[in-house]
Amino acid sequence: MHNFFILLSLIGFSLLCGACSDKNRESRDHDPRDDALAQPSQQTEVPTPNTPSLIRGKAVWEENCRRCHETGVADAPKISDPESWAPRIAKGIKVLRYHAIHGFQGPSGTEMPAKAGNPELSDAEVSEAVDYMVWVLQAKR
Repeated sequence: MHNFFILLSLIGFSLLCGACSDKNRESRDHDPRDDALAQPSQQTEVPTPNTPSLIRGKAVWEENCRRCHETGVADAPKISDPESWAPRIAKGIKVLRYHAIHGFQGPSGTEMPAKAGNPELSDAEVSEAVDYMVWVLQAKR
């Protein structure tokens, strides 16, 4: 009977160690930016665009910009937070478009990749996405 408890203890300990090693392997392979994507989207309620340009901009935003600007990945300003956008919008639409098209390194080390990391986008498509975001932010004020 004593041998049975020793065997049972060894099996339990082995299972516990195996579970711990799996957790350690997962933490080494973990990219914290994926956390926001794994969580259910907390979609921001936005008004429906009413012009062809804004409709196209929304489509580009949903496919390319939403990942960061809806969740705040890598400290991207959220589309749901007009206050964080106020100083950016104050610089003017041309500056916002330029930064979105060519990329931008912020003073705190944050980075906006050129064309949201999608070189296939045209400058016009990126500009329409920027216009859409500004339109949404202004509607929230």
